[in-house]
Amino acid sequence: ARIYNSIDGNIYKPNNEFDESEDGNGESKYVNAELQFLGYSFKNYSAIFENITTDDTTDDEDKERLIKIIEEISTANTTHFNINSYINYLAVANSISLLDTYSFSGKNYYLYEERNYLTFMPYDLNMSYVNFVDEPGNSITFDILMDNFNEDPKYCVRPLTCLIRSNEKYYQKYKKQIKKFLEKNISNNNIYNKIDKYGELISDYLTND
Repeated sequence: ARIYNSIDGNIYKPNNEFDESEDGNGESKYVNAELQFLGYSFKNYSAIFENITTDDTTDDEDKERLIKIIEEISTANTTHFNINSYINYLAVANSISLLDTYSFSGKNYYLYEERNYLTFMPYDLNMSYVNFVDEPGNSITFDILMDNFNEDPKYCVRPLTCLIRSNEKYYQKYKKQIKKFLEKNISNNNIYNKIDKYGELISDYLTND
């Protein structure tokens, strides 16, 4: 059960599920779905290591390797992290107000590590184009979200996003990707053409539903 037709690599599905049982205290059942560097103890990464989706061949060496990459990210070192892929994801996610994802909620993503190289893979995009509200009358927009991540990844709650916001080179690339995405998919009536195109594809199914 690997990916990209490769026999190597591990897929992790970090989980920040909350304990909602009668005896639970409402806190997360797992530790560190946010990918902060919390030292080298495996127990500090239970959100990751207790939710491995590949087979049982994942061993301590694999875990140590992943922790080392997380440590590098906390120091703004992206040698072993697919930073360009994450920038592209973040630009699209924020453009379509996808806040039910890593930056906002710390969930709905996979980590794929192969040969000491880590790639972020989002999933569950059904909450796109939704404005979250943290309290009545106070909507959360992606502009506000990014401003809140303008700090050192080492001390950040969501270090992957802080890595983009605190690095001018990455941040400028992120903004260019937003512009590119909006111009290609949203501006100049492109969005209406896409709606018409996909509407024709599903119209018969909707009629018969």
